[in-house]
Amino acid sequence: MIKIRDGYQIRKILDRDVVTADPGLFNGIIKLNETGALIWNGIAEGKTAEEIAAQICEEYDTTMEKAVEDVNAFVHDLTEKGVFEEC
Repeated sequence: MIKIRDGYQIRKILDRDVVTADPGLFNGIIKLNETGALIWNGIAEGKTAEEIAAQICEEYDTTMEKAVEDVNAFVHDLTEKGVFEEC
């Protein structure tokens, strides 16, 4: 299971979802598109990758295979940046 590390949060800035961090954790922001925000919120709610992918399929015209691939890529990217961690 993946969780968001302490000190990271999603915020709306000028109608965009962005990830910000407490001072000393990360310098800058990470811009999220609608799908990225959906994945972030799903992780915050404790959903699995498959549950988040199913929600993506409900909201967008995509296959489950592509949605799972996108969720996994997003999680991998933010884990590499130190924003997510496995628990």
